[in-house]
Amino acid sequence: MTEIVVLTAADLEAIVAGAVQRALDERREPPPRVECEWLDLASAAALAGYSPGYFRKLRGVPTHRVGRKLRYHRGELEAWIRSRGR
Repeated sequence: MTEIVVLTAADLEAIVAGAVQRALDERREPPPRVECEWLDLASAAALAGYSPGYFRKLRGVPTHRVGRKLRYHRGELEAWIRSRGR
């Protein structure tokens, strides 16, 4: 035999809201960790294995000027490091 259940609008709203929240919680994943593509002098020097003072003097390092500051693109810098066999 089938039972008939009577719900108020508020009860139905609470049930649906709870089900939706559970479904969203199950689908949520932490955002992927994105490493910064642009590095400052200290970070670029550390990546290349040099001190910032020595790194600044090296020739051929791919740089980009952002205002008055130099920035290093991680991918370009990693390619440059590989090309130097370091």
